[in-house]
Amino acid sequence: MSRDLTLESWNTVPLLSKPFHKVDHVLFLEKLLQVVEQLPKSDVYVFESKIYRYTSLRVVPFLTNLRILEAMLVTLLNSQLAITGQHHAFFLKPNSVMRFFNLAVGGERVSGQHILRDLQRSVHEDSGNTSMVADVEVPAGLWEQYWQEQSIGQEKLANCFLLAVAFYKLVVLRTHSLQF
Repeated sequence: MSRDLTLESWNTVPLLSKPFHKVDHVLFLEKLLQVVEQLPKSDVYVFESKIYRYTSLRVVPFLTNLRILEAMLVTLLNSQLAITGQHHAFFLKPNSVMRFFNLAVGGERVSGQHILRDLQRSVHEDSGNTSMVADVEVPAGLWEQYWQEQSIGQEKLANCFLLAVAFYKLVVLRTHSLQF
């Protein structure tokens, strides 16, 4: 997303073929390097700081691997930190997105796909949309890409979209003051 709130591109890259299989960190680092090389150059990369719950001891190795892989990715994105002193990877609490877009039902976060549908509808109807994303522009080609995704792919793209908008408005523009 650009500084003028225009969505430039979106894509998903599957990293783990099976969620609970053993991860070879060396091979995974090579895959992460390929992913980082494909990313467009950006001033900021935003992650949602997920909180993982240990439902059983069997998931501890998997969740530990997730944190290691997350650390690898953040390190690769901040590769110039020692030279420039500037971070490029930032984390936003999951509750920030949930509260910013009012996506909570019973204390749990729900899908935000309806926000994207409303945004696209308002563009076609040329209505006076006053939603939190009314000032975000999504080119027609990206809408086509979005609608070609399966439901889970649409959910991932919607989550990334909402994360980017929330980060920009809460941190960069500081247009909203929420208690987090």
